[in-house]
Amino acid sequence: MKKTISLLLVVLLASACLFADVSLTGELGFGYKVNFDGTVENKDYLNLDSTYGGRFKIKLASDYVNGELRMDKITLTEPSFTTGVRQPINAYATVKASKLIEDTFSVSLPVAVELYVGNQSFSTSYNWAYLDPQDNEDNIKLNAPRSVMPIGASVSYDKYVTVSAWGSFTTGSQLGLVEAKVSPVDGIRAAVAYGINQAAGTNNFQAAALVDVKTLADLDFDLAVSGQIIANVNNFAKGAYYATVAGGYKSVSGFAEFIRKSEKNNLYAGLSYALPAEKAPTTLSAGLALVNLADVTVGASVGATTQLANITLNVKLGVDNFKDFKNSGYVRFASYITF
Repeated sequence: MKKTISLLLVVLLASACLFADVSLTGELGFGYKVNFDGTVENKDYLNLDSTYGGRFKIKLASDYVNGELRMDKITLTEPSFTTGVRQPINAYATVKASKLIEDTFSVSLPVAVELYVGNQSFSTSYNWAYLDPQDNEDNIKLNAPRSVMPIGASVSYDKYVTVSAWGSFTTGSQLGLVEAKVSPVDGIRAAVAYGINQAAGTNNFQAAALVDVKTLADLDFDLAVSGQIIANVNNFAKGAYYATVAGGYKSVSGFAEFIRKSEKNNLYAGLSYALPAEKAPTTLSAGLALVNLADVTVGASVGATTQLANITLNVKLGVDNFKDFKNSGYVRFASYITF
């Protein structure tokens, strides 16, 4: 089964090269966290709060197929890329089935259909209907071992509705994920999702909504609000709840986010300023975290991100708990190159 799907993936990518112009892009990056206690950790360069290290990926884009080959958890101390929670190599493709049918048979379909195949484990769109200002990537994941080769499909009607489903036909996997996204008018987006994993005994539900006030009211400054819930349908009381308001004017932007998770109430705020970008676009940022408001832990951070040609550099100085500055202080570095 694995060999069959892998061969199918290769055939699909080769077909894209034959039938349409193909573009190739990629990224290579590393992130590191140096703690004040002397320890050093690998961190994903896109999300410094993650738990895995460097990443290398190549993307293929054509009229009919999009593909990606990615290696995760790359570290300088583990050149074999064989350890870690995430499997080292992921390859998958998105087949634009409706586009292929339309061009092949000269017909017009009322909906757009895409098919997904590969060894990645799919998840819902964490930042489509929720602002997620801190890039927490909180969503429902299929939680499928990549060895079962999960597959999926989506059907879209214009920009208004998209329904997606993922799962696996592997015997005994007993898992699936479905998501519906709607955007009735510009400025309003909503999404609902449901995931089941019988082996793990979980039935997860997600709902999110976003209102872009700037678009709806034709404001000359940014303003948006959004909310989200992620919970096991058998225990909604212990679910995770999110609410965010974000805005900005010209070079200044900020957000405030409330999260109730693990039965704790947390409040986060951030502010950023984009410097004039004549040569190297640079953004300065600052953040404040009040974790567990019942017995509050105060954290804060300052950082800077700059871009030199196709190289992005980021540095962040912070502390998770001022009461334990020595053991919770850190400096994070990240850099990546696009090509």
